[in-house]
Amino acid sequence: MKDREYNKQKDRVRKRIDDWLYLTGISQIWKVTVCYERLNDTDNRPNWMSTFRCDADWRYNQAAITAYLPTVENLTDEDLDNAIAHELMHILLQEMRTASKSHNDHEERVATSIAQVLMRMRNIGSVPDKM
Repeated sequence: MKDREYNKQKDRVRKRIDDWLYLTGISQIWKVTVCYERLNDTDNRPNWMSTFRCDADWRYNQAAITAYLPTVENLTDEDLDNAIAHELMHILLQEMRTASKSHNDHEERVATSIAQVLMRMRNIGSVPDKM
């Protein structure tokens, strides 16, 4: 990835993460560092490209999100927002992990479900009259 595209995607991700950190309130209680990678992470699985990785230490309210910019580059803004919301949910869910340091299928499912709810709430923008 050339510098120009790297900087373009980095700025795109940073703005959207900042928006989601504010929207969710996570930035009020967590210190979140964002890292950017020029290469994709295959997550040790063939034919798999991670978009983000989230590492969190709930004991200190600190987290790091790594963005794999070559994968991000291929996402629509909507898909990028969904991926960011999903990763931010891992920050909140991480402390529920057992002895294993890696996440599990249940955590993935919950992160996905909550991200979908957040996306829907954001897209509605206000409470419909039907409620």
